[in-house]
Amino acid sequence: MFKEFYENKCKIPNGIYYNPETNSLDDVMFVHLIDESTIDIKFWKDLTYHPINIEFMKAKSHNFPQLKRDVWTLGSIYKNCYITPNNLHFIVKDNIIEVRYVDLEKLSLNDYIEIAHNKFLNKIKKIYDESEQVVIFFSGGIDSLHLLSYAYKLDMLHKTTLAYSDNFCVEHPSLIRNSPIMKEKLKSIRKNLDNQINHFYEHSVSNEDLYEINKLCNTTYTTYYTSFNLLKQFSNCSVMTGFFGNQIAFHSHNWLDHLLFYSSNHEQASEELKILLNDDTLYMNNFIEFTFDRNFFPYNSFTFNRSNFDEFDGFNNIKFYTPFAEAKSLCRQVKTYDLNFKIILDAHVAKEFIKINVGDLFDRYIYKTSEWDNDCCTDNMIDMLVNKKDIDPNLLSIPKNITIEDKNNYDKIFKLKKIPYRYIQNIISLHHLSKIHSKHGRVI
Repeated sequence: MFKEFYENKCKIPNGIYYNPETNSLDDVMFVHLIDESTIDIKFWKDLTYHPINIEFMKAKSHNFPQLKRDVWTLGSIYKNCYITPNNLHFIVKDNIIEVRYVDLEKLSLNDYIEIAHNKFLNKIKKIYDESEQVVIFFSGGIDSLHLLSYAYKLDMLHKTTLAYSDNFCVEHPSLIRNSPIMKEKLKSIRKNLDNQINHFYEHSVSNEDLYEINKLCNTTYTTYYTSFNLLKQFSNCSVMTGFFGNQIAFHSHNWLDHLLFYSSNHEQASEELKILLNDDTLYMNNFIEFTFDRNFFPYNSFTFNRSNFDEFDGFNNIKFYTPFAEAKSLCRQVKTYDLNFKIILDAHVAKEFIKINVGDLFDRYIYKTSEWDNDCCTDNMIDMLVNKKDIDPNLLSIPKNITIEDKNNYDKIFKLKKIPYRYIQNIISLHHLSKIHSKHGRVI
């Protein structure tokens, strides 16, 4: 994407610049590609008058403020601006900018598991030490089981509430309510831990809940609408989620991309993966959608910004934690040849983490991934038509402190009696951005 060296034409002060990834939304760093020979380092305060990336507004589904959460090279909400991954460093020394990836391919998988496990254990122990009550957002999937296993190991179940959501905004064959086996496993978890945990809380989320959340004009709350709606049910406690579990334990599509990208024989690797994708005993193979006719990306192309969940922190006097984010940078250092398709598809590493904590005690609860458990937006939902009466009137206009080149399409959309939900998501992103611009001086 970027060249190895640039001339420092924009007079960027000497230093090493990179995206912190684990800090708040306010700290996100943008790299502005001005032309083939010039880049600049930007932050929100520098971009309040920068034009919006039209591709962002055309996207069927995006993640604020990047065009797509996984692949940073696709761009961000600002034109020609990129939110680069944590391990891509821009080293400025006088008149030269060196662009360099760091800390790659250093760790064996076994060493990674040991180091990452200690990070998670220490983080979660600290959370429990500082909290009277801890709520775990719990779906019954392997990431929430992984998170729960630390509470079990630390003998902290008595301080733990498991909170489960049933999402009625979407419909998909892999939803837990459509899987008798998953429903039975969730019931089994509840039954077996009933005398040890503090409480098991169930909650349902409907379209009406989603429309109420949309009125807050915060794209974080809208994107993770189920988590936010569940969060509203609690106060004055600590909350943990297993988000990022699939990245740091390697059972995500991104790692399949990574192995295919670096395969010495791409055709042979693709055939091997196709065979494994047909093995329905493997954890990830539950309505998995993996397209081979496209470009594949190495893990250097992926960025993980925790900013979305950081915005939950403080709501209802809640401390919000994503413990698995502790290993987001570390997982990039694992040697590629220590991974294989089966390790990824069967969630081998997550199972190893759980085994370290509880032995084989949780094996009976592990079934298959459920693609659409909680915070999700299926194609049907993106394309669903929403009556204008259900939309906050404030969302039917583009904020005036936003620089957007083509407003005509949205003017037409706002006149419709029913509006596709994807446009509502886009406008919420613009209103969220408007608040950021106001904070940095460009008021309406």
